[in-house]
Amino acid sequence: MKNTYSDKYANSDNHDFIKDYAEKVIFEEIKKTLKKIGIIFDNFFNENELYENKEIYKIIDALKESDLIYDKDGATWLKATKLGLNQDRVLLKSTGEPTYRLPDIAYHKNKFE
Repeated sequence: MKNTYSDKYANSDNHDFIKDYAEKVIFEEIKKTLKKIGIIFDNFFNENELYENKEIYKIIDALKESDLIYDKDGATWLKATKLGLNQDRVLLKSTGEPTYRLPDIAYHKNKFE
């Protein structure tokens, strides 16, 4: 990549090209690994879609309906102890930013469906 694009992006504020390139290369490696271990997916999607289509917030709504979340210290917590784990887990930080668990739950729900 360096030889191909050299200084074109070295001083650029546009990091989308680098991000897109990295995602492409990493995704190709993921597909190779899955193939080696015999796992086949019918479709793939980027985690960003879970934010764009609001799936992560639909998870929050579903967990509220099931009485599996609560607010504490400005954060939104999963009642993980109610599900057999040793401690509850934060899903939305007090800043409103999701922890990695929330999109993971949405991703697994999507794959399960």
